[in-house]
Amino acid sequence: MLFLVVAVLFGFTTADPTQPGCCVPPQWEGVEGSIIGMVRGGAASVTDTQTLISYDETNQMISANTYTEAAGQKINVKILQDFNKGMQYMINVDQKTCTGTPMPGPFTKVCLPADAELLGKIYFGIGDYIFDALSFRATVNNTRVTVVATREDCIPVLETLTGNFNEGNLSWL
Repeated sequence: MLFLVVAVLFGFTTADPTQPGCCVPPQWEGVEGSIIGMVRGGAASVTDTQTLISYDETNQMISANTYTEAAGQKINVKILQDFNKGMQYMINVDQKTCTGTPMPGPFTKVCLPADAELLGKIYFGIGDYIFDALSFRATVNNTRVTVVATREDCIPVLETLTGNFNEGNLSWL
């Protein structure tokens, strides 16, 4: 079983209500953290990843600067997806290598599914320092997805994905 924890928090100043089918703002940056605990063949392992994501729908580019610790190894990789050129570049910072590969398809906006079910309202914080959020659930490509997004602007805060991948189960939070 594979278990992954991802917490993403972004900040913006516009105000559009979050609802099924809404899309993230066209340009943003955020930090994603994940912890994966996995047991295969009776052996347990843990992977810890921190990623700085830059999303630019306007210029159709996405970059991810990722630092991962797993099995006693540390890996620092930068990925740039340039949909205008149809190319993805992966830079291994430690090995000082860069590999370019064709993108598998066109840029796709990041949106909640139009048929997402509203699970309820929640908030984060304490006292005067809170922000409201909404929780949604949907099924995408046979994967159960739960998303928590800010009440305004459709900004994802947390998500979980549960499904079968590569003959194993995956839970992603």
